Amino acid sequence: MVPYTKFLLLGPQMLFFAGVFLSGCNKDEVNSCNLTSQTSDEGFQAGYTYGKSGKIERVDYKFGDGISYSASIDYQSDKVVVSEIRSNSAEGPLELQYELDGKGRLVSGNLGMEAEYSAEGYLSSYADLGEHVTFEYRNGNLVKSIHLTGIGVYIKNYTHHAQSYLPFSFRMNDFLANPVLQVLYEQGFMGNRQKQLVATVSSGSDVVPRVNASFTYQITSDGKLDHKTVANDDGVHTTTYRYNCLD
Repeated sequence: MVPYTKFLLLGPQMLFFAGVFLSGCNKDEVNSCNLTSQTSDEGFQAGYTYGKSGKIERVDYKFGDGISYSASIDYQSDKVVVSEIRSNSAEGPLELQYELDGKGRLVSGNLGMEAEYSAEGYLSSYADLGEHVTFEYRNGNLVKSIHLTGIGVYIKNYTHHAQSYLPFSFRMNDFLANPVLQVLYEQGFMGNRQKQLVATVSSGSDVVPRVNASFTYQITSDGKLDHKTVANDDGVHTTTYRYNCLD
């Protein structure tokens, strides 16, 4: 059979790509494939190192402005301890401690972070560094976030594709002050992940720059995210994902 790519139109000018290939990890190996990096054409890079437990124990980021960030993660029974180093800081490593509730979810941090969860298990409230965000869900998907900041309130609205959510497809970094919290979110330490892939994000506030972005995805035949493309007022940008699959 000749490899091919299947295209499915999801709404006006939103194209969802489901790439089908005959190489790479087969379906039985999906659980043995770990995301090792993601790279954006805007200059953002992230690398992930896994421990024997299968959890991510080190994160290395490089941002488009040249600032780099490294963090080691220590998972304990009642808390998660993060030791981070930033290239733009003259100080030594910064230790962040996140307390866990009885369900293994982050609820507070030693620098003031606080998180709450809905009865359904989704992150419903997050506060850190002077910003408080509440989240609203419908059918297991984030549909609205309300941001209370020192300069005012703004709202973001979200729509979704029919395709199931894939790890690291949505940047919770937009809400979470510490980049390593994205890793903890993906590993279940910040409640349930939403059920489907984000299709659009929009906001109409004068408090912050207006947002009007659409997301498309290219997915391999064994269900891994290969590329994510974001189209917004700044242009079109692509993030590439790479994996290490066990033989």
